[in-house]
Amino acid sequence: ARKLIELVGAAGGVPVLFGNALPGVATTHDLREHWLEAPFSGQDVSLRAQLFLFHELVTSRRIAGAIGAKSGAMDGPALLGVPTLYLEYENIPNSKRMKKWLGVVPGFERLGCDRFLNEEGATLEPAEIAQIETWLAKLV
Repeated sequence: ARKLIELVGAAGGVPVLFGNALPGVATTHDLREHWLEAPFSGQDVSLRAQLFLFHELVTSRRIAGAIGAKSGAMDGPALLGVPTLYLEYENIPNSKRMKKWLGVVPGFERLGCDRFLNEEGATLEPAEIAQIETWLAKLV
């Protein structure tokens, strides 16, 4: 996450964190675990409210793209037309779900990585960093 924050900043973007809390990782704009708070916390409104949040960020042009590890949090932005790059361990056995979206959902791209990025101390390879930089350059 720290490297992605650095890359987004270097490309001229402002990182906004979504998803689960990551100890020791911070940015000015932090919406991690926003679903635990109202109005997102209600079981019957949580997903709808989260999608509405993404919709508002997209239509107000406050979000240019979404990048991160494969998760359910990547679905909403992609389906709302936000250019989305998801990072996934190249040899993960359950990759079929999101691979079906490639070439079908406009702006949805995959970057296969050489290692699990959620492992302690996992880093991106130089070639992976270069691909992310190229993707980010298209957004700004």
